[in-house]
Amino acid sequence: FNFIQVLGASLLTSVTSCLDLSYIITSSDIQNKLDLNDSGLNLWSMISYEPYYNPVLSSNIVQDGFLSRFINMILRKKNKCINKMSLSPSSTLLACLYGTRTVCIWNFPEISICKNWSVNDQKEMGGIVDIEWWCNELLILGCFDGTLIICREKGQQSVVITKMNPFNFKLCGSYNNNNFVVADYETIESVNNSQDSSVNAKLTTTNVYKLIAVTKTTPQQLLMKKIQEKQYDDALQLALKYNLDKDLVYKHQWCNSSVLEETINNILSKVSDKQWIVQECCNRVSETLIGAKQLIAYGLEITDFSAYLSIESENTGTFSQEGKEFIISRLKLLNYLDKLTTYEMVLKKMDGNSEALYSAQTYKHLRDLSPLQWALQLARQCQVDAVSIVFTYYSDHVLPYWLDILNDFPETLMVKLYRHLLPVWDPSEKKVIYLESKILREFDWCESDRFKLLTGTFENIKSVSLTEQDLIHWYTKRIRNIELCTKLVQHTLEMATIARENNIKGLEQLHEDLSILEVLVYEVGLENMFLEDIEQLNTLEKASLFMSRCDENLFLNNLTNYFLPFIQTKSDTFYLLEQYLIQTSQSCLKKLSQYFEYVQINGWCINVSDEAKIELGLKCIYTYTRTDQLDEAHSIVVSLLKSVKNTVENKSNIEKLEEIKQIINASKLLLTYGIRYPLKVLIDNLTNSAFFRKVMISICEYTSIKNQTEKYLSNVLGDLLKIAEFCFPSLSIEICYEEYVKMLLGSQSQKIIPLSKDILLGKLPEHLSLKIVKDSFYMYFDRSKSFNDASMNLAK
Repeated sequence: FNFIQVLGASLLTSVTSCLDLSYIITSSDIQNKLDLNDSGLNLWSMISYEPYYNPVLSSNIVQDGFLSRFINMILRKKNKCINKMSLSPSSTLLACLYGTRTVCIWNFPEISICKNWSVNDQKEMGGIVDIEWWCNELLILGCFDGTLIICREKGQQSVVITKMNPFNFKLCGSYNNNNFVVADYETIESVNNSQDSSVNAKLTTTNVYKLIAVTKTTPQQLLMKKIQEKQYDDALQLALKYNLDKDLVYKHQWCNSSVLEETINNILSKVSDKQWIVQECCNRVSETLIGAKQLIAYGLEITDFSAYLSIESENTGTFSQEGKEFIISRLKLLNYLDKLTTYEMVLKKMDGNSEALYSAQTYKHLRDLSPLQWALQLARQCQVDAVSIVFTYYSDHVLPYWLDILNDFPETLMVKLYRHLLPVWDPSEKKVIYLESKILREFDWCESDRFKLLTGTFENIKSVSLTEQDLIHWYTKRIRNIELCTKLVQHTLEMATIARENNIKGLEQLHEDLSILEVLVYEVGLENMFLEDIEQLNTLEKASLFMSRCDENLFLNNLTNYFLPFIQTKSDTFYLLEQYLIQTSQSCLKKLSQYFEYVQINGWCINVSDEAKIELGLKCIYTYTRTDQLDEAHSIVVSLLKSVKNTVENKSNIEKLEEIKQIINASKLLLTYGIRYPLKVLIDNLTNSAFFRKVMISICEYTSIKNQTEKYLSNVLGDLLKIAEFCFPSLSIEICYEEYVKMLLGSQSQKIIPLSKDILLGKLPEHLSLKIVKDSFYMYFDRSKSFNDASMNLAK
């Protein structure tokens, strides 16, 4: 018997070997005498001589029973061709896939039927196309559509849906006890379109190979996998089927779901662990405002008083740890509800659309803050309306720290924005007026002192006691801090003004200094001036600063708009005005002239006598020590004459002004001869004959060096007489003639000397005239060097 000939004589469709190398199994699509029990299988045993394999005949195999014969009859009716055989790892079972898409499992090596599946069982999956053993107990059936069916010995089946391509896969067997490997491939055809129209498009075929592992898992592992893949419906069905923990599914689904009324009712409420639900209501922060409200509302719903009674029903007369945690959780929920309600008010104040402005991160942060911490944070962020809301609804917590919260507003923030939050003193009641307070909701049963004491959550509320001195100290410090930190005088002055309006005493001087500083910085232009500098000055120095940057064009403007209004608030107004004008007159009379002209037209803004006005004007004139502004001095005198009433009482004052006016005219004449005497010097020497003579001599000396003409000398005599009349009316006029004659006689001109004749004979006493002539003669005679000298002729 030749094994090779047998193989050639029949069409072999499948060959497999056993663990026992003495056997080999073959299949044939035709019936022959080697067919065992009409199974389509041929069994060969190994021999040591040619042809080396010997067929095992039917006579050597125990005949099957009725079931095996019935299956064989069906196989004989149809095609007995075996597409694939697979021997179990223990070589006790042989699985065969027939051309009829029927799978039979034969006991091996006796080849008796064990189990079979037909194509009808998997009709919706396209029928069985491949088989492979996972282990001795599990057989994998591969269906046309890529579905795998795991079959057990007892007939149980599990369907595994894969993403394999229909029919294009190969069952490869087990990788280990927990994994089964399937080879899958896909063919992708694409056309390479070239831009060159002359080149034909080429068809490209790409084969993509994949290895897919099917893993054996427990129901608990599969449940966790479903949860991780967020297949919560499948996970829930699995939990129901295998009696697993449904809470695990609901908890994971809740954690991965948005907080909505629907998810609260359909997911969170299904969790049986109520303590966990309460913790979620406390700890979970919704991404939306509506969700946050609904979650807290649900938490309060399941922690109502009836729920508390059900917890403590078994612990009558005692307070259990569970009950303590229950109360603490409810208190926490109420606190979060208050914070959420307040936060919503803040958002509405900002823009009105609280839902759009809501931030889960912000809400989560503020939930952990105390009302005081929240108010301080809002103050630093310049959220005035938000601080006001916190003051209104958390007054017990924040009012004891009222001034501290106000201090956290940035100094650069405009005071008018938070004016309504500043403390006001009631002088009639002698107490501070506190801010308005409201309640967010009704008092809850768990907020009673009893429960707070039992749970250790009782808070000692600090009382509020602000005295008038506290407010004075705070306002003063706050004002100085604003000015020191910002240098914004307007902000600082605004705070000082509000403080006075709020009946805070003792800030008058500080307010005045800030008012001065505001004008100096913003209007006068002294940008480097600060409050500290102002406080070191006296009243006159402060007033003088208003005029420090003004020229002649701005003098009247600054004087009338800044200087005078300021000094009018002082008791020594005229003294301050007098000191400033005298101080100013030391360097300039033009500004003084403008002022006296102004008051002559518009009147004096202060109540002062005519005598005081005149005295002030004259002091200003006398203080100026130069002679370059005589016109301005004259203008001052004229303005005073016009402003003083012409009455009997003022007669002496008017005469004094007229006298000064003449002296000014005399000083102008003196200037023409190069003689510069301050008006004060002239006035002090009105009766000094020596000074008078000195003046006359100075004029004559100035004249002697000029081009002397008869007309010019005549004018000089007239000026001498005017000066004597204007400035020295009480002294003898002979001094004028005497010095004038001396000038003529000493002129060394035979034309000028005769001009002295009339004066010598008619204006001077004879003895004085004789003396003057003799002195002149001796002078010329002494100068003569000979009898024919020119000086001798002058002496003659």
